Amino acid sequence: MDVFCKIIAGEIPSIEVYSDELVVSIMDANPSSPGHLLIIPKKHYTTILDMDDEINNKIQETARMLIKKMETTYPYLTGIKVIVNYGDEQQVKHYHMHLLPVYEKEKKPELSQADFAELLKK
Repeated sequence: MDVFCKIIAGEIPSIEVYSDELVVSIMDANPSSPGHLLIIPKKHYTTILDMDDEINNKIQETARMLIKKMETTYPYLTGIKVIVNYGDEQQVKHYHMHLLPVYEKEKKPELSQADFAELLKK
């Protein structure tokens, strides 16, 4: 069982931002940038090639919803990198999408991942 399956099963704690019957979104435990979050299907899929259209569309809808919230709540935000790693680049072999905020030069918000989660839940 991989780390995301354990998070989904409640065996490992996480900072949850959004959840429904198909996906969960959590704050990255080791963020590359403040406010970095992940969208993860609740059912295990190793890669995008394993997923059907329903789950792929749900992940995209969730990304759009969260990006809209990030745009209105994250201070100093100038962009968002949407990243999906594949093959050898995939550290956790459970499909997941990264939403990685990009900020104005030298103006990264000094908020915890829990603080960012609260912004997104509003």
